[in-house]
Amino acid sequence: NLYICNLLVDSFWREEKPGDAVALFKMMKEKGEVPNINTYNFLAKGLAKAGDGKMLSSVVQEMEDKGVKPNLTTYNTLIGVLVQTGSIEVAMKFFDHMLENGVKPNNYTYSHLIDGLGKAGKLGEAQNLFTGLKELGGSPDEFVYGALLSNLCNAGKYKSAWDALREMRAAGIKPSRFTYLTLVDTLKEADKPDLVRLVFDAMHKDECTPHIVAYHDLIERYGMSGDLDKACQVFKEMKQACPPDVGTYNIMMRLYGREKDPQKCRKFFIDMERSGIEPSVVSYSTLIQILGQTGNIKEACNLFKHMKKKGCKPDAVAYGTVLKAMVDAGQVEKAVSIFEEGKKLYKDLVMYGIMIDGYGKARKFDKALLLLKEMRAKGIQPDVVIFNSLIASLFKGDEGEEAYDLFRKMSKYGCEPNRRTKDIINSFTRKAMSRKRK
Repeated sequence: NLYICNLLVDSFWREEKPGDAVALFKMMKEKGEVPNINTYNFLAKGLAKAGDGKMLSSVVQEMEDKGVKPNLTTYNTLIGVLVQTGSIEVAMKFFDHMLENGVKPNNYTYSHLIDGLGKAGKLGEAQNLFTGLKELGGSPDEFVYGALLSNLCNAGKYKSAWDALREMRAAGIKPSRFTYLTLVDTLKEADKPDLVRLVFDAMHKDECTPHIVAYHDLIERYGMSGDLDKACQVFKEMKQACPPDVGTYNIMMRLYGREKDPQKCRKFFIDMERSGIEPSVVSYSTLIQILGQTGNIKEACNLFKHMKKKGCKPDAVAYGTVLKAMVDAGQVEKAVSIFEEGKKLYKDLVMYGIMIDGYGKARKFDKALLLLKEMRAKGIQPDVVIFNSLIASLFKGDEGEEAYDLFRKMSKYGCEPNRRTKDIINSFTRKAMSRKRK
């Protein structure tokens, strides 16, 4: 019967068997079964999905010839599928046909066409269609606005997108979290933090609080552009909306660490503890690093001890950070006890590299070479950075033969020289030859 035939036509299209669907449709007519609006809708949807515009037009024409008038469902089905398959020009022809037949489009129709026109690079036509909807007395819904917002953002019309969002909210249409976050993601990718901040403000007013990760990203965007004042403003705004976590404070310390501002870093660390948030190993490492870089070595070492007393186990990065601070301050011998403690816990390349570099700069080459051999014995592969550092230090310490010997032994350690290595060798070789000529 007709009901079963209609189900089969739809099923054949779903199973991607267009030949069977068309054959069944023809057989129905041969058997005297008169197709109804559902039959034609199922067939039209399948043909649109298959991209067969010519046959699709003939089926719609046949509907009209048979007195079966295409309805809103017919047109929306066609337009939706045609837009999905990228056939926007065919979709627009059916839109015109729809209007000619007196079928009034709804927001589904407009949202799909606006979306399709935008993706086809026809932003002007999409905007005209949106304007036309309002001029005809229509009321765009969230999906129509969402399609327009997406088009404007993808075309780089970020200010226009923000204006459209404001218009949407003024019309009493509350954007969904999805709409907001889609807009935020697009603006972030376009590096428009000021607009992201405006969207956040709108989200607050609509009781749709941004996720903490979105705040983190915005703070980092401002920080990376050097605008720490705005980064701090966002941090304060965030505290009013959702509680910062340890990651938030770590970001703020890292940003001020880049500016070599230990005072600000201390402030955020203390604020974090007073807020009842336990500093993480990353928190301690970040503050230790900035303290070391700004010459506050004693405070850095004390913080490392405090960290352990608080039950926060230092990881390899934390050990490396405090070692780096001490070695850069010329305190390589004082760093030995921490190094010995750390290497019992971690087989870490960076810790060895820092100590070898420190011994090299202190011209304690025997100790540096011993550590190199120890690395090999423990199965830790030295990298080219360690060799370059030590070779350069040997040359500077007038240990040219040792430097050349180490250069020749690099391959035995499983490490090949790079351009920097060769530059170091060539530079000191030229200097040595120059001295001999004199």
